[in-house]
Amino acid sequence: MASVQRTLGAAPGSLEARLRHHVIRDTSALLTLHDLYPAPGEHVPLTSWSAYPATALMLTEHVRELPAGSTVLELGSGATTVWMALASRRRGGDVRIVSLEASPDFAEVTRTAVRRNGVNDLVDLRVAALDAVTTKHGEQQWYEAPSWNDVSGIGLLVVDGPPGGTGPHARYPAVELLADRLAPGAIVVIDDADRDDEKAMLADWLTLDRDGRHPEILEVRENATALRMP
Repeated sequence: MASVQRTLGAAPGSLEARLRHHVIRDTSALLTLHDLYPAPGEHVPLTSWSAYPATALMLTEHVRELPAGSTVLELGSGATTVWMALASRRRGGDVRIVSLEASPDFAEVTRTAVRRNGVNDLVDLRVAALDAVTTKHGEQQWYEAPSWNDVSGIGLLVVDGPPGGTGPHARYPAVELLADRLAPGAIVVIDDADRDDEKAMLADWLTLDRDGRHPEILEVRENATALRMP
């Protein structure tokens, strides 16, 4: 049986098969990203904790569908910051990206990539220290209010921070603090949506009520889930 599997390919569901799936998926998404948004500078830096290329591709698709003059608020900067800005550039640069980053060192890495890819005029990258906030989960660490208090009418919210190691339900405060700042019909993308805390947060987003209407799931792509607000 093993020899047959080696001949025909990895057994379905095996570790080898899953790894092959991930490699094919990520390579395909990266090729598509580079075809759609040729980067004028160095390749966008990827790390082991970056969003999957498939997620980055999904985000660029949503950026291209936003109304003119929209704002993207990204919680946690990185490769997706650059790709979304390149998508904005392709449509004429009428979508701005505001990105909050708790780590000054990582913010500098992102800032360098943004500059080298010629989209620094479209990205407002803000170093946002984590501060104590009180939610239904008690006291949590989340981005300090001065870093986002001036942002409203958000057309796309990308929830990819703070890091999960910050504490239980680390990303939940976005539900309580940002829901009223979303534009009607806004898209919320939750990365790492396959983790238990993010599953609970997704359930909280889905219970939000706007005149008797609730958010709906638009798509699930790998480990990211996109919602549309009413």
